Amino acid sequence: MNVYRLKAVFLIFMLAVLSIAGCGSSENDETPPAVSIQPVPSPTTLTALTLSGTVEAGAKVEVTISSEATVGAIVRPSATTWETALSGLAEGVNTLTVTATDDIGNSRLLVFSIIVDTLPPSVTIEQFITPLPSGIVQTIGGTVETGAFVTVADSAGASLCEAVVDGDIWTCHINGLLSDTTLEVTAADALNNAQTVNQLIEVVDSVPELTVTAESPTKSDNVVVTGTVSAGAVVTAQIDTSAEAGEPIFPVALTGWEVAVSNLVAGKNLLTITASQGEQASVGQFILARDGLLPFVTSTEPRVGSLNVPLDSTIGVTFSELMDESSLVAGESFKVVAEGDKETVVAGTGSLDPADGRKYIFIPDSPLSPGETYKVTLARVAVEEGGEDLVARDIRGDSVAENLFSLEFTTLSE
Repeated sequence: MNVYRLKAVFLIFMLAVLSIAGCGSSENDETPPAVSIQPVPSPTTLTALTLSGTVEAGAKVEVTISSEATVGAIVRPSATTWETALSGLAEGVNTLTVTATDDIGNSRLLVFSIIVDTLPPSVTIEQFITPLPSGIVQTIGGTVETGAFVTVADSAGASLCEAVVDGDIWTCHINGLLSDTTLEVTAADALNNAQTVNQLIEVVDSVPELTVTAESPTKSDNVVVTGTVSAGAVVTAQIDTSAEAGEPIFPVALTGWEVAVSNLVAGKNLLTITASQGEQASVGQFILARDGLLPFVTSTEPRVGSLNVPLDSTIGVTFSELMDESSLVAGESFKVVAEGDKETVVAGTGSLDPADGRKYIFIPDSPLSPGETYKVTLARVAVEEGGEDLVARDIRGDSVAENLFSLEFTTLSE
């Protein structure tokens, strides 16, 4: 073999060595492989969906799940992308772990959850007067799962009133009905899971007129319930808890009545008022709700721990109660912070959703930064001596326990 052939063989050998070193991972490389997950809907009503993302070329991807759901085979559409089919996702939280491992064992883990919600929100009709004469205005109401929306219609689908939800109590003012009407009350959540309950309101002109009014929900243990009734009617009151309903009195001639109710229990107290005149009677049920709970966060947009959040996203936080908008001040009692090398408060504006006084929406002044982790907190801000601290409060003045809420999410990398 001549010297030129030896040199050629040596050169080919060295190129092969360099090629192997360049294509694989060095034994001294301790950097875990890059991996990402494309956004998936959560919460969702879907029990089967496709999970996909990107991964460093040459790295292996493995997906595991906490529930009994099935994870399909990992498919590699290209050297740097992956996907798998998920099926049989369980109701509630399904926690997934995506692991990328390179050829020398460096690994990176991403952990996130998919929440499946296919159950309709609970709803009741418990506050109403029936029978009653035609044309009498009344406030109907009931209980509803926190976070749901309520609509009230008749059996033909025509809307009867605009329902207001406060915590887990809904109310609605109905103008006078002229004939027997079946109320159809529907509660729906953000995923359009819905449940409808019915209540017949009878219209009988021979029964006494009856109206009922009280502050509810209330922070007080003691309330005075008032109303009107046909002259000469007898009014009685009963309550379904350990609270005490006094004897009705008539401070306004013979048609204005009131009942003192004391020692309300926390939560729902159902007061029944009966107006009797001869053999005819109107019966009204009224919910006296004592608010013994502090407002809390029920949901967020994006959800906690979200990855690949779009840079033009707004941030929404929904509370359990109707909120006092003046107590939610962007950059002070409501903070969005970019957790980079130097924490930076995100500038922006915020306001309550006009359609839902429980939801606060923050709009950043400029797009979020790519690949950045953000943290959203509710803070208590001290004011000058003698003033009240600035902190998120509901419309009855109860403040959110700010240390019980924290939202973190990561934006999409460019």
